[in-house]
Amino acid sequence: MIERLARILNENSRHDGVTETEVPRLHILRSVTPTEAIPILHKPAVCFVAQGRKQTTLADHSYLYEPSKFLIVSVDLPISGQILEASPDKPYLCLRLDLEPAAIADVISAAVPGGLRNEEPQRGIAVSDVPTQLLDAVDRFAELLESGRESDRAVLAPLAEREILYRLLLGEQGDRLRQIAMAESKLSQINKAISIIKKNFD
Repeated sequence: MIERLARILNENSRHDGVTETEVPRLHILRSVTPTEAIPILHKPAVCFVAQGRKQTTLADHSYLYEPSKFLIVSVDLPISGQILEASPDKPYLCLRLDLEPAAIADVISAAVPGGLRNEEPQRGIAVSDVPTQLLDAVDRFAELLESGRESDRAVLAPLAEREILYRLLLGEQGDRLRQIAMAESKLSQINKAISIIKKNFD
């Protein structure tokens, strides 16, 4: 399954770096060489590595992820990312799905009819193992990149994304997903503060 995902990402990435796809919020990250640590401002997203290995650092904490693991970021964070394992024969390949609060809230409303509790915010980044059912949903989501029918992407992409969010919600990183969707959560307030700082930074 992970090999098929790597093939799809490799065939649909036009160059090294980030490739925007025709599927909303779905991006492919690719590199044929290891890199130095590169500082970026990472938006809320979930990243699934299909090939290669990468290390992300926030302050004094490092997060290593590779096939069978995923990275989740639940708030805009200034991090540095370093690709550790990549080559022309086996490039680093990663699928990134940007997390949309409204889409998460819609899944939560169906999965947790009683609503959400106002939880304390956690560190806004984590790495976890990819459960088989989640990997299967990600694989089917990526397969839409190979479809020649635009209607497939228009109809099936929202369903595939919804399943991925649902699987994430049920997993050990579900709390981070909940916090993104909670309009009055402390993490949401932090997000607003970060947004104000970004817009007015001099």
